[in-house]
Amino acid sequence: MTTPRMARDLRDARRADVVRHAAEIVTAYRNGTSLNRICRDWEVDAHWMRAQLVTWGVRVRSRAEAHELLRAQRPV
Repeated sequence: MTTPRMARDLRDARRADVVRHAAEIVTAYRNGTSLNRICRDWEVDAHWMRAQLVTWGVRVRSRAEAHELLRAQRPV
């Protein structure tokens, strides 16, 4: 059984892992990886990840920009 304390500890450990790999994550995002994909891969919350990107000086794509990028990556 997972207690609230264990859940917080796991969340904090995942967040710490993201911070340790900030350069890798920023590069992936700038190369077109979606925020949602990064969140799934690193198992963190999208709101927190978005705030981290902003903290690291990354301009977060708008929904329209993200959609356009996704369309461009799909084969015709």
